[in-house]
Amino acid sequence: MGLWKGFKLFEVLDGNKRTLIAVLSEQLALTNQALEGMSEEMKVVQKDRRKLEDKVGKLEARIQQLEKLAGVQAPVNEPEDTDNKGE
Repeated sequence: MGLWKGFKLFEVLDGNKRTLIAVLSEQLALTNQALEGMSEEMKVVQKDRRKLEDKVGKLEARIQQLEKLAGVQAPVNEPEDTDNKGE
């Protein structure tokens, strides 16, 4: 039984209910701590990702400015025709 992972069925049915409640509440508290830690990590990762996206945007704008100054035309990205593969 997934719900009672770590307990045998007879332990759940015959065991001291207060002990089971204490063990499960301790495990729930540990799970909540882990989820809180993961949430904080995700916030840091998202913040770093936004910073990197900003830097990339600035670099792309600078590249376009330099290309204009140099008189270079940026290559046009055309989608590949994948329907005719293997012919």
